[in-house]
Amino acid sequence: MREVGDRHGECTVLNDLAHTHRVSGDREQAFNLHRQALTLADRHDYIYRQAGAYTGLGHCLIDRDPAAARQHWQQALTIYRQIDVPQQNEVEAALRRCPEATR
Repeated sequence: MREVGDRHGECTVLNDLAHTHRVSGDREQAFNLHRQALTLADRHDYIYRQAGAYTGLGHCLIDRDPAAARQHWQQALTIYRQIDVPQQNEVEAALRRCPEATR
C-alpha cells in the first residue's frame, strides 16, 4: 500500500495487522501498529480508520491501563456514533466491561 500511495489501504492493513498481533498475544507490537495507523488516519482525516485504531489501542491497554483504554474507547465511540456504524456496539460493550466503568 505504501509503494502505490494508498494511504487509506495502509491504515486498514496496519489496523488489521495490529489486530492479528493482539489476538496472538503480542500486544506491544499491536499497540505500535495501531499508533501508526492512528497517526496516518489523523493526517489524512480517515475517521473510520481513526476509530478502528482507537478501538484497538483500547484493547491493547485494558490489562495495564484501564483508564487509558477507556479514553481510547470513548474516542472511538464518538466517531462511530457520528458515522452511525455497528462497531459502536462493540465499543459500548468494551466500555461496560472496563474496570473503570464501575468507578
